[in-house]
Amino acid sequence: MSNKYKAGDNIPSEVLCKRLDELSNAVTKGQYGMREFDMRIPAELDRDADIVLMLASKRIKELEARLYELRPRLPDTFFTLGNWRHSNGIIFCGSLRIAIRDFDTNPSEKVAKECFDWVCETLNNNNKF
Repeated sequence: MSNKYKAGDNIPSEVLCKRLDELSNAVTKGQYGMREFDMRIPAELDRDADIVLMLASKRIKELEARLYELRPRLPDTFFTLGNWRHSNGIIFCGSLRIAIRDFDTNPSEKVAKECFDWVCETLNNNNKF
């Protein structure tokens, strides 16, 4: 590791991930791995455990926020329109049909039913995916 990075945003994710793996491995070594948690002066942004962990946490939060922004938007009322159920290979709520059984793997009736049960349960519990 080095002082070549002057800002945390410039560190490639691959470098952070490699360091996270090293820190994870160091934790399993007990006192022998504690040297990996030393902090250096001047700080090495791609090595010092506190900085690497903070940057990884920050990057995960930023990526989740971006994913949230990019996911398809449906009106909040969409999931609370009524009672989602399935019958004859169709998931529906009233006259609104959102899925038809068309599995390319041709699962058993039991597996298909479990899949559709899960979808209906998720919709009825107002879980937004």
